[in-house]
Amino acid sequence: MKVALDTTHTTLVIKLIGSISAFRDAETFYKQVSEKVTDELENIILDFNECSLPDSRFISKILELYHVSRKKEITVNLMCDNNPDVFDIVKLAYLDKIMPLISSREEVTGS
Repeated sequence: MKVALDTTHTTLVIKLIGSISAFRDAETFYKQVSEKVTDELENIILDFNECSLPDSRFISKILELYHVSRKKEITVNLMCDNNPDVFDIVKLAYLDKIMPLISSREEVTGS
């Protein structure tokens, strides 16, 4: 798994690339990302378009990130429209009910 982080203005873009199904991947992801969640951010974009299917541990870390971000009034957006398997999991886990689904970075103000 590779995690590419890009901060532009008030938006943190997190691009996940490759396999994200190992336990250490979920922990590594959360550690790398949680260090970047600051009060200056307004949005986080999780880009799942180039990664494998997340397992339940990874989904729990996404929810953990969501709750930490929400306390700081940061919106977490999901981008997975080019990855049908991840899109299906997002829908199945009802993540789309609490986090907006977007198709591009341009849909988010400040990115």
